[in-house]
Amino acid sequence: MDLHQLEVFTAIVEEGTLSAAAKRLHCSQPPLSYQLSNLEKELNVTLIQRGSRQCVCTEAGLQLYKRALQILELSSLAAAELQQAGNHVSGTLRIGVISSAVSVLLNQQLDQFHQQYPLITFQLFEGNTFELLEELKKGLLDLAIVRTPFKDDVVKLHLQSEAMLAVSTQPLCGHESITIQELSKHPLIIYRRFEKLVRTAFADAGCELQLACLNDDARTTYCWAKAGMGVGLVPASLLPMFASDSLAAVPIAEDSFYTQIVVTYKSRDTLAPPARCFLSHMEKLLSEEKKKT
Repeated sequence: MDLHQLEVFTAIVEEGTLSAAAKRLHCSQPPLSYQLSNLEKELNVTLIQRGSRQCVCTEAGLQLYKRALQILELSSLAAAELQQAGNHVSGTLRIGVISSAVSVLLNQQLDQFHQQYPLITFQLFEGNTFELLEELKKGLLDLAIVRTPFKDDVVKLHLQSEAMLAVSTQPLCGHESITIQELSKHPLIIYRRFEKLVRTAFADAGCELQLACLNDDARTTYCWAKAGMGVGLVPASLLPMFASDSLAAVPIAEDSFYTQIVVTYKSRDTLAPPARCFLSHMEKLLSEEKKKT
């Protein structure tokens, strides 16, 4: 069994007739019939029932078809990697990133990556975690930088853990952190995704939640807090985007208010070379950071 036989076999399955498969492969029909017969003899199983008008897969044929698609895809990826070895890897890297993690992406030493792979270009897509995970599943993204918690079955590379911050135009307290009891004294501005987390934490602490505003973006929370509309609860990674603003910002003294920034992808085996190079780049940075600590 070789790759050419698998290409012939998948073409026959997908086209439904030998003549249509021959047209697709730009050859005559007899060689295809010969290749299929040889494959069946080699495997000692009937793969396709030939009819006068149509070819129909047997159960064994369907099993081989699924495997053949995987083998041909891996072969294509391997060929692309060899042709674009080393610094000559080229192509477009499609990355989805949540708004509060843009600074996290920029911290991945993109200048070094660009120097090593100057032929790779970026396409960035912003959205919330669930929108980006859906686009990842549809194959519209190579990688997505999102925030936990979520339940999707994807591969995760943990970049960093971070606290939620309370931000306000007014001094919040004279300590390095603020408690839920102290937060209960203020009207809060909350990104809707964290509503359940906040309500649960307040209920567990026996405190009443004063809600000033629910919204759909952590940046909106920050802007409302800056306008003096209440105390905003935002991820710490958002802070560098507003470093020049004169807002008080303190961590919340509660373990449940920590989240994880993660890189997600469907499968390393199916990643295109640019995405695989960038993933390896981030893994190397994390390994170096871990050695320092």
